[in-house]
Amino acid sequence: IGIDFQALHRAPATQAAPMPSPLTWYGMREASAEGRLGETVLHVLVALGDTDLGRHSPIVVANAVGTLKALGLEKDARALAVDAAIQAGL
Repeated sequence: IGIDFQALHRAPATQAAPMPSPLTWYGMREASAEGRLGETVLHVLVALGDTDLGRHSPIVVANAVGTLKALGLEKDARALAVDAAIQAGL
C-alpha cells in the first residue's frame, strides 16, 4: 500500500488544546439558552481567547459556532468556522 504506519504509531495520540474554564463553558450555554446575546458573545470571545483558532479543540470551536448560529448570527458563525478550518490546515 505504501503507507508508513510506523510513523503514524510514533506520532502523539492526542494534542493538547486549550479549553475554556467551566465557568465560561457553562456561562456561554446558559446565556445562549436565555437569549442574552451580548453576554453569549462575550463568553464565546473569552472561550476562544487569543489562541490561534487552529489550535483550539474542535469541540470548543463547534460549540462556539453552534452557539452563535442558535442566536441568529449565522454569518459570524460561518466566518468563525471557516477561519478555524483554514488555521487548522484543512
